[in-house]
Amino acid sequence: MSMKAENRRTIEFTVVDAFTDSVFKGNPAAVVFLESASAFPDELLQKIAREFNLSETAFIVAHDDDKSLFDLRWFTPAEEAALCGHATLASAHVVFQKPGLLSNNEMSVRFQTRKSGILTARRIGAAGDALIELELPAGGVLDVSTELHTKAKDSVTEALGEEVDIKFIGAAQGVSFARYLVIEMDAPWDLGEKVINPGAFTSLGPEFVVIILTAAAKESSTTYVSRVFGPNVGIPEDPVTGSAHCVLGPYWHAKLKLGDGAVMVARQASKRGGELEVVWEKEKGTCKLRGSAVVATKGELFLPA
Repeated sequence: MSMKAENRRTIEFTVVDAFTDSVFKGNPAAVVFLESASAFPDELLQKIAREFNLSETAFIVAHDDDKSLFDLRWFTPAEEAALCGHATLASAHVVFQKPGLLSNNEMSVRFQTRKSGILTARRIGAAGDALIELELPAGGVLDVSTELHTKAKDSVTEALGEEVDIKFIGAAQGVSFARYLVIEMDAPWDLGEKVINPGAFTSLGPEFVVIILTAAAKESSTTYVSRVFGPNVGIPEDPVTGSAHCVLGPYWHAKLKLGDGAVMVARQASKRGGELEVVWEKEKGTCKLRGSAVVATKGELFLPA
């Protein structure tokens, strides 16, 4: 290593695979602790996220006056995100595992975000087998116009290379999901079996940049399956998308006429794959997402001189 590199500032990072208990599965997110909210300009945070080139990089700032409260921001390689579930799970995992940061019996932490309010993460279950439960804002979906329905259906046909039965196309509601589009399909094959061309969805931007394909699960152990694409924000396909399940949870809960507190098992059928439990808290307007996380790598990133 050159002396020039040794004299540059560095930041520590942890890459966590979220919504899985095995490395190289789930959705990886980089987690970076900052000394203060103004430690780096937004332009540098965006460059750091672009350097990692993961679907999201999370930046955390601890509060001196409240040891269980942290500021949290998420950046894709292209822009700041309003909400990110898997990077929140990854951040919670790092916070819970970081020595000396919390008291030994601390079971929950809160994250203050810019557009999605305060998010809660809790450890549940026995040690060693513990899951992390996130409580995030939930979003509804509304039917789109006939014109947009036709445009979206054409994009799906192009992406799949064949026509499929489209059961519903809806625009997600809420500031956290402003550009999410939900498309329910009815196909004879499992979503995970299909080669899908993400570039076909670029025509739906800039109005919609997160395209969620979903279908009822073929297997009885799973409630629904999904795949999520965001080529217009630098994410051709997102391996596991927590925020998408905050829209899919209420949608499938209502469609299947499930009871209060029903636990849905969701499978995101990307190549890496991931599973999570989803509970829609209708009265609170939130979704609880439960999943595992595992550290994949740690290191130092050298910053520009």
